[in-house]
Amino acid sequence: MTKQPTAQSAAHNSLTTFSLSAPSSAVPLVIQWQKNGVSLPGVTGASVTFGPLTPTDNGAKYRALISLPGAYVTSDEVALTVTPDVTPPTVISAVSS
Repeated sequence: MTKQPTAQSAAHNSLTTFSLSAPSSAVPLVIQWQKNGVSLPGVTGASVTFGPLTPTDNGAKYRALISLPGAYVTSDEVALTVTPDVTPPTVISAVSS
């Protein structure tokens, strides 16, 4: 692997992206992302985006399994920190009576 994913910190209700890069290969690589050691169905690719984030995502650990026929390697496991969304609410429209 030429670039490992890195830990992320993002606000509640926002999105976050994890990415990695692997050396090019004549054999297609298969990338499968995991959250807390469990494979995430359909979450494949060198770059993946998660969200909107909730407080239950705080502390989750993400890693990728990279495989090709006969071999596999795992990326570093990295943590996600979800911070409170401190953006004050805005009024979109007012209803008059």
